[in-house]
Amino acid sequence: MNDPGQTAAVALRAVRERNPDAIRALKDDLTQEAAWWTMVDGVSLQTVLGGTIEESAEELMRGMLKEDPVVAALIEVGALQVFLGVVRPPWFPPLVRAGADPASTAWLGVTPIENRILSSDVHGIQVVAPFGVVGPAPWVAAGVGDLEELRRRLLAKTGDRADFWKVGLGVEALPAYAGPADPAWLEDAFLAAAACGRTEVLEALECDPDTPTGGPIRALHRAVMARSPGTISVLLAKGADRDAVEPNWNSTPAGWARHAVELDPGDLLAHRCLELLTA
Repeated sequence: MNDPGQTAAVALRAVRERNPDAIRALKDDLTQEAAWWTMVDGVSLQTVLGGTIEESAEELMRGMLKEDPVVAALIEVGALQVFLGVVRPPWFPPLVRAGADPASTAWLGVTPIENRILSSDVHGIQVVAPFGVVGPAPWVAAGVGDLEELRRRLLAKTGDRADFWKVGLGVEALPAYAGPADPAWLEDAFLAAAACGRTEVLEALECDPDTPTGGPIRALHRAVMARSPGTISVLLAKGADRDAVEPNWNSTPAGWARHAVELDPGDLLAHRCLELLTA
């Protein structure tokens, strides 16, 4: 079965029929990223546990996942490994307790902690980080906010991860980091800190605040994503260009903040970000 959508449909039917053997029979086909993702996009676990995402999460937190044979089969074929890459924070600990690998790179080739950093999900980082799934690249330590670990990694001689910012933006990955003299180490760490509101890391790093290493979405844009007025203040003090335009939506950081305010007029942090960027 080569079509990912068809594979996912068959797998979901097996979940609804509570047939773990049928799920295991799809193991080879479910190695396709598209099939895995279609299957674990919240639907399969809701089907198993019933109710809304939030209600299902409550069931997970009560430990009901561990002994469910259908979920055990999903873990066995690797489907929940993908789910961990983009999982909502409440799902993470019980999924790991049930046997899913917290360091899985099945989703886009990155770990859950790396995914949360790229998503500017500070709360998610706090949930995932205690599982010790931090990769070797300096930008991961920067996103977590661990300055000592960041210093140690910046002094390391090699790094075995490709440029995640390029991967996350859908661009072909660069080669692995070449060594401590490679400015990409420092620049990626700076961008990760901006994406996660790590002002203490930004202040400690000597780096061009408008570095393009992370692609067209610069540090100020990422600070808006993080809803971090403190980060914006630090970046502006370092000379970041508030008029920088990213090509995806042809928008400045202030444009992003304005859009956030329009989406949620009650978002006080978005309002403050906009005030700083338009002062």
